[in-house]
Amino acid sequence: MNPADQSRNAQLPKLSKAAQQVAETVASWDGVSAMGRISPWRVGHEHDIDGIGFYVGQKELGHIHLDSSAHVMLLSPALNLIVEAGFAHRSEWTADQVVIVIEDFATANWATWLLELSYCQGPKTSARDVAAAIDLYSERNPK
Repeated sequence: MNPADQSRNAQLPKLSKAAQQVAETVASWDGVSAMGRISPWRVGHEHDIDGIGFYVGQKELGHIHLDSSAHVMLLSPALNLIVEAGFAHRSEWTADQVVIVIEDFATANWATWLLELSYCQGPKTSARDVAAAIDLYSERNPK
């Protein structure tokens, strides 16, 4: 969803402690805008805030819903490797997202890392770069 379609003036919703930690970390990154996210899918609730979206300009990095599910936008090579490594599952709604439920501080770390990958990746990010990042993360944060 385009940031212009979001509710810029709405107060950001409170999330669970672990999801809130992710939101505060991502919102602190250079150039990131965090704003209340309005779900385009909730008929009859088109003005209700259902989470927090994170953007760099017009590019959405991802969003966290009130139920603590984080949806992270990734390019295909990264997305496929992340799913294969078991860090998240593919979104049932769109092909460019992975989903992770932030249940505790361990999954909050994974979600933050996935959002950081979205933040850092560009069109020239190679599968080899992503695989190396997964290996490094896995070494530092065993499941």
